[in-house]
Amino acid sequence: MSYEWITNHLNKIFNKEVAFAAFLGSVFILVIPETWAITMGINELRVENALLISLLAIISGAVLFAKMMAPVLDLLGKHIENALQNTYGRQDLKKLTPAEKEMLRPFIEDESAYITGPINNGTLNLLQGKKIIARASNFGCPGYSMNFHWILQPWARKILERNPDRYLTIAKDQSN
Repeated sequence: MSYEWITNHLNKIFNKEVAFAAFLGSVFILVIPETWAITMGINELRVENALLISLLAIISGAVLFAKMMAPVLDLLGKHIENALQNTYGRQDLKKLTPAEKEMLRPFIEDESAYITGPINNGTLNLLQGKKIIARASNFGCPGYSMNFHWILQPWARKILERNPDRYLTIAKDQSN
């Protein structure tokens, strides 16, 4: 809790521009030659407050680094998340049961945007649990109390459309 408080206050005080200015100013004061500092009249300030100026340089540098790296790390995190989802999604698609393959076939062969099925269908619920399909709405289909539209997740559609034979073909020893 105390770390959040500190972080929130540092974010209010240090935006990118302030952190950049504080970093450059403090580093400049610390590294300029002594003759320049004497000429500018800041040598006494520099000597007496070297620890505080160094602390300001470290804190502002860290804030600046964090603020500059956040978008890069967010982008990297999204790419890693997509790669992991692709990997685990492919593993789930490889392990589909014959009934699950039959449920997915209309999406690819008929190029259907959705299929209609009851919410208490175990196969549809298994596919939803694997995040391969999702319910299109919380409202049932008109005229059918328990039927819902189910949509194929975009990542699964992309993989299945590229290679339907690999994922949707039912082996002879797999059929019941």
